[in-house]
Amino acid sequence: TGFWTVWKAWKAASTKGGGGLGGTTPTTPIAMASWHHAIKPISLILLRTSIHAILLQSLVMIIDYHFYGRIVSPIWNIFAYNAQSGGDELYGIEPLSYYVKNLLLNFNLV
Repeated sequence: TGFWTVWKAWKAASTKGGGGLGGTTPTTPIAMASWHHAIKPISLILLRTSIHAILLQSLVMIIDYHFYGRIVSPIWNIFAYNAQSGGDELYGIEPLSYYVKNLLLNFNLV
């Protein structure tokens, strides 16, 4: 498994099937089988990444508990500061339409 296995399976699925989004959506049985083999490693990578993130976050929280004497989550602190305490005002606030236009411009859809 790994990135290159996923990449090769993805390329095989997109070149054998054709159709859809510029050849990325498989339509033939061979391409669909390749597509399935591409999705399986991606889900395994996401699962392994999630497990590692949980383990690392747990380790950080244990170390922080040792030094601070209480349970502290750096991820929650960042979220709470930016979303609840008005920390987002340091960077400016844009309306939703700004982000939609920016997304469309970045993908050359406009």
